[in-house]
Amino acid sequence: MSSFNATDAKNRFGLVLDTALREPVTIVKQGREVAVVLSRDDYARLIEMERRALKAELQEGIASGNAGKLDVARIAAKLDKTKKKKSGKKKKSSRA
Repeated sequence: MSSFNATDAKNRFGLVLDTALREPVTIVKQGREVAVVLSRDDYARLIEMERRALKAELQEGIASGNAGKLDVARIAAKLDKTKKKKSGKKKKSSRA
């Protein structure tokens, strides 16, 4: 995984994006890893893996008769959130 400090990432954003197409890029600020830039394909794979894991957890609980022991509302909310992420909906930035 490649790494850029925050200042270099800002000044060389095009290179960060090009690199992210090949591999995840870690952004480091004041010695701490604060962000990772992923390609759209890598991000989509992560979202799909999360959705499948949540779906499997829900189905397992229902099949075992322990549905009441699962936080079904939490799982459903995560599934709904995952669908929204996958559809590409973006929130407006609140930058000043």
